[in-house]
Amino acid sequence: MHRGDVRAVENPISAIFDLAEDVNERLPKIRKVVIYTRVFVSVWLVIDALVIVLLALPPLLGPILAVPLLLLVYLFLLLRRLTADRAVRTILTALAIFTAAPLVLLLAIVPGLLLVGLFYLGMVVLELLADLRRFLEYYGLRHRVIRSVRDEDPAVRIPAGNTPVERLLAHLAMRSPRFRAVRREYVRVPASIRGYSGALHQFDAFVGVPGSFWGPPGFAVIVRTFPQPPTREDLEALKRAAEDACAALKTPPARVIGLWREGKDQAVDRAAYEYVTSEVVNYERLGARHRCSLEVISESPDGTYDFVPFISDTAF
Repeated sequence: MHRGDVRAVENPISAIFDLAEDVNERLPKIRKVVIYTRVFVSVWLVIDALVIVLLALPPLLGPILAVPLLLLVYLFLLLRRLTADRAVRTILTALAIFTAAPLVLLLAIVPGLLLVGLFYLGMVVLELLADLRRFLEYYGLRHRVIRSVRDEDPAVRIPAGNTPVERLLAHLAMRSPRFRAVRREYVRVPASIRGYSGALHQFDAFVGVPGSFWGPPGFAVIVRTFPQPPTREDLEALKRAAEDACAALKTPPARVIGLWREGKDQAVDRAAYEYVTSEVVNYERLGARHRCSLEVISESPDGTYDFVPFISDTAF
């Protein structure tokens, strides 16, 4: 940690980056603490569950009744961890408390409140540790992305090619080893994709790499060109089409791009800019959620690309 006075700041911007670097250096140790804590709490939950079953009264009937009640409490609290809906979480919490009430009575009031309360507390701690682990993963990835963008050359030259789509695909291949390794049969230029809703969507390029059940989930790169700066309505339509196509193909989106050639006195208007920098393409399958930013890329007259927003190729 910083050995000087923590109140001393010379340059706020560089100080923020330095602070982020300090935190990132300590991420491995924090991850170990999280793992050790999860193991400790998990072992304690197993021991607590055994004690609850063994101490349940009467001696023979009590353990038989305690096992299904304890499993129900565990199931309700586990489902509570897996849902983000506040109303559902409240209902599951109430069901867990309602199910735990007879379990407390089987142990006598005081020991029951102590043991069952500690079991509930242990499940809550595991949920908080899972949230912390997800935050650490997010922070680590976000830090790598920001650092890569900071180190990038601000001027990205447009590669050679006959069409804007061909040039963009060449650019992605140069910047991303993952995209460069895509087999030719997965690249469709142009592409007509039947969406999950049954609608037929037209794209100027669709790169769909299928996933496997045990391996990587695959990815999709979607490109639609526009003769002029895309409007908010154009981007809304692109977002809906991308979500519908990816849902049908069961492939999470990695890049969803609106491409156009910039002319004199042309620029993305404010409504479109706010939309593309705030909205994301959503994909969900088997409980796994994936979000992908929309992106507007324009070919500038000076031979460079302009990105809104800039998507780091190291994270692709």
